[in-house]
Amino acid sequence: MLQFTLNWIAYGNPKQVFNALTQVDAIEKWSGQKAVFDTKLNTYQWFDWVSGTIEIYEPNTHLQLSWKPKTWGKKMQPAIVNLLFKPHEAGTLISLTHSNLPNDEELNNSKNGWIDMVFDPLNDYLIG
Repeated sequence: MLQFTLNWIAYGNPKQVFNALTQVDAIEKWSGQKAVFDTKLNTYQWFDWVSGTIEIYEPNTHLQLSWKPKTWGKKMQPAIVNLLFKPHEAGTLISLTHSNLPNDEELNNSKNGWIDMVFDPLNDYLIG
């Protein structure tokens, strides 16, 4: 299976960034779509096409999610998204590792998707 790592600067402190990725009202604002993020049931849904379980939830420092787009077949194992949050002089350094991707197409789509659909809109939301 394939994986990639991205490092991204988000324009908020670790608490603001973590909350923007885990609080439903914030997710819906930056994504423009309905969201679910339930730490009691350990489930989430971002956008209308990806969902999974919350594997690690350490406020402001670490978030790990299983990641399975609706387009993946039932027999396909979910990918794993690991996000680490560290203070940075410009805000927060997010270190993302997306692993267990099934092929090069999914790897490239995921890498571009994190930037275009998550990190860029997240920064727009944080500075807005």
